[in-house]
Amino acid sequence: MSGERKARRHCKAFTYAPKIDDVRSGKCKQTIRPLGDVQKGDIITFHGWNCKACGDEYEWNYKELYPFCPKCKTKHSYRTSLWSWRLEVEVKDVQLIEVYKEGIIWMGTFFAWNDLDRLAKKDGIRRIGDFGYGESMGFLLNKMYPKLPFYKRHSNRRPNGEPSMIIRWY
Repeated sequence: MSGERKARRHCKAFTYAPKIDDVRSGKCKQTIRPLGDVQKGDIITFHGWNCKACGDEYEWNYKELYPFCPKCKTKHSYRTSLWSWRLEVEVKDVQLIEVYKEGIIWMGTFFAWNDLDRLAKKDGIRRIGDFGYGESMGFLLNKMYPKLPFYKRHSNRRPNGEPSMIIRWY
């Protein structure tokens, strides 16, 4: 036995509408996800969702906690939806991060959301209102994960952030 891990297959949904076209066209090749068992060399099938009620593709509304169909206004979970498009990719890089209300710890350093414009642009994030790209990413992640802990910069008893990962494919 060589001890080498065999590549695994994963399925991940995209419901953030501004990012979907960029992912499908190959312009965006990165996603930030809660910590899972995805590793370099694994295969991920990304997909979108179709509304079971009317058949239209729908998106995640950042003002809501659940995706909804813009045509019939039906709120959905993965149990009440059908797959729409699919894209299979090979993972080339995985970087571990911790996500907090105010930013992330990445490569051992804390970065506030307003310092993460470049990462957010690579992630296909669009600006929301007057927010910069990094702040928009922070807003979206805080909506998706409403129980994120606060980062306590000068505390020895800092809570752990949400374990997450930056997944890249080329």
